[in-house]
Amino acid sequence: MVLDTLLDVGVNKQELGDQSSTILVYAAYATVSAFAYRCGYRHPAELKSKETKLRLIEDSIIELSAKLQQKEEELDSARQHVKHCARKIESKEEELNKIKGRINTYDTELESREREFNAIQLSIEDRSEELKGKERQLKPGQLSMGEWEKELKAMKEQKYPIQKSVVECSEELQSKEKNLILARESLREFCDNLKSMKVRMDSIQRTGYDYRVLKTMQLIQQFNLSLMQPQKITVSPLKSFDFNMYSSPGGE
Repeated sequence: MVLDTLLDVGVNKQELGDQSSTILVYAAYATVSAFAYRCGYRHPAELKSKETKLRLIEDSIIELSAKLQQKEEELDSARQHVKHCARKIESKEEELNKIKGRINTYDTELESREREFNAIQLSIEDRSEELKGKERQLKPGQLSMGEWEKELKAMKEQKYPIQKSVVECSEELQSKEKNLILARESLREFCDNLKSMKVRMDSIQRTGYDYRVLKTMQLIQQFNLSLMQPQKITVSPLKSFDFNMYSSPGGE
């Protein structure tokens, strides 16, 4: 082809002499090279470079697959942790309901004790008024000193059980109030822990499970796959890589 071109421009074939064979060889090589280039053929060094890049990509894909598998295992572990937290929250809610029930019982009992205490106080006041009335009714000389002492002693004996009952009720009331304060503090602490656990569970559920897509995009950007132009190079399918690894587990 090159030789015919030279002849066309006026070069005599006889003037080429013995060099015509060499020129024909180079012309044939140039023609084949041009044809091979148009057909997608590349120099062995370039093919070797592409194959090296391809092997690097294959290794990176395998490594990424292992990382994705690890992340899926971590995701399964996180889901199990979420289920465990949910069961724990249910248990805590049941415990909270029990605590609320006990608090309601304490409140009811406390109200009953307060009513009883108020009734005893009213009884003491009535007794005191009665005693004052009798004292006013008594006149000097109406009763002997002995009778007066007996009457006073009898009144004191009647007053002592009432005072004792008042003291007991007061102590029991204070104990109930302390128990109620402790129960309310326990309930407040439990509610705070429950809110914290719910926030943690929501955070775990909202954790981005798009790690696989992110890593795939990073891989594409890292190796600049756009440089791999379509070429007529036969590459055997990857046998050591499962493309199903990129599918969402469970159709999620």
